[in-house]
Amino acid sequence: MLILLTAVVVGCGAGAAEPAVPGAASDVRLLADELERIHPNPYHAVSREDFRRQVDELAGRADGLDRDELIVGLMRLMGLLGERDGHSGIYTLHSHPRPMHLYPVRVYWFADGLAAVGGGSVPPGAKLVSVGGVPIDDVVARVRPLITRDNEWSFRERVPYYLVCAEVLRGLGIAGSFTFETPQGRRDVAPAPVSAGRYADEFPYFWQAPAPPAGAPRPLWVRYRGTVQAVTTLQRGRVVYVAYTQTTDSWDLSQKILRLARKKAFRRLVVDVRQNGGGNNQKYWPLLDAIKSNVVNRRTRPVLLTGRTTFSAAGNFAADVERFTRARIVGEPPGGSPSQWGDFAPVALPHVGLEVLVATQYVQSGRPGDTRAALEPAVRVEASSADWLAGRDPALTAALR
Repeated sequence: MLILLTAVVVGCGAGAAEPAVPGAASDVRLLADELERIHPNPYHAVSREDFRRQVDELAGRADGLDRDELIVGLMRLMGLLGERDGHSGIYTLHSHPRPMHLYPVRVYWFADGLAAVGGGSVPPGAKLVSVGGVPIDDVVARVRPLITRDNEWSFRERVPYYLVCAEVLRGLGIAGSFTFETPQGRRDVAPAPVSAGRYADEFPYFWQAPAPPAGAPRPLWVRYRGTVQAVTTLQRGRVVYVAYTQTTDSWDLSQKILRLARKKAFRRLVVDVRQNGGGNNQKYWPLLDAIKSNVVNRRTRPVLLTGRTTFSAAGNFAADVERFTRARIVGEPPGGSPSQWGDFAPVALPHVGLEVLVATQYVQSGRPGDTRAALEPAVRVEASSADWLAGRDPALTAALR
C-alpha cells in the first residue's frame, strides 16, 4: 500500500512544473494537421474555422508555456471534438514516451458523488469534496473540456484519472491535495505522485467499477473480472447469467446459452456487458441471435446489463440488442455511443513527449442514422457509495426482479 504524505512533494520530477518545451509550437500544429489527415470528420462538433483559430492561439503562446500548461492546452484542443469521439484523446494512463504521473488515490463517481475506493489512508466511501482547496464541482467543471468522450457516462468513467493527474492539476493551477469527508470529519491528504504505470499496478482494473472493500460480499460480476466470457445459472437454473466482458467470438457462448435455455427450469437470460470495453463488432452476432431466439424468449424477456464501461464495440452491441431483440436494457447508459468515431491511430508529439490517439473510422450500429450520444436503458439503475460499501449490485437485483 502506498503511504500518503502530509505535504505536496515539490522540487524536480513529477512534483513540480517542468520548464517550457522547445519546439512546442510545432507540436501544436502537428497535432492539428494529423487530426485533419487521419480523422474522418474532426469538425462534427466544432467548425474548422473555430478549431484552427484555437490552434493558432495555442501555438502562438506555446513556447512560453511550461510542459503542464502545454499538455492542458493540447487536451483542450482534443476536447473540441465533442461527443461520440471517445476513441480520440490524450489519456493520463496511456503509455506516453514521457509518462504522466498520478496521485495514488482512486475515486469513483457514484450516484451520490465522487468517493474514495482505494489508496493510502483514505477510508473507503469517503466523499471527495475539494482538490487543492477548490470545491470538487468546480474542479470537475475545469477538467471537463480536457476529456474526450462519447457521452456523459464515458466522461464519468474517465474524470477520476484527470482529477488525480499531477500534470493536469498543475496545468490548471490546482495543488495536488485532496480533501475527503469522512464520518469523523474532513481529512486532507497530499500524496506524492507516481508514474502512470505504477498507478495502474496499484489499482488493477482501474477502468472498471471497483470491487467492494475487503469484508463486503463480492457481487457476481467481480467473480468474472478478467474473464473474456462465462456462463452460470442462478436460482436453481431459472436464470442464465452471461458475463460477456470482451466483444470477441460468441458462437460457443451462444450454444451454451441455448442448451441451458431449453431446460425446464429456465425463465430468464441476463447478459452482463458492464465490464466490456470493446473488441470486434463483427463477433457478437451469434450471441445476438441467441438473445432474440424463441427458446430464450419463450417465458420472459431477456435482460442486458450495461454501464459506463460498456464502450466501443460493446456500445455497438448494446445498440443492436436494442434494435433487433426484445431484451430490456437495465443499468447505467453505456459509455459508448450506439454509433461513434472508432478505432484509432497514434500521433507522436516529439517535443512534449505525448502520444495522441485519433479515431480512424465512423462505426454505425443500431437504428439507421442513429446519432444519440447515449442509449437510455429501459430501467436506469445507478449504484450509490453505500451500495458499493455493502457489496450490493442493484442493477442485477433489478434484472432478476
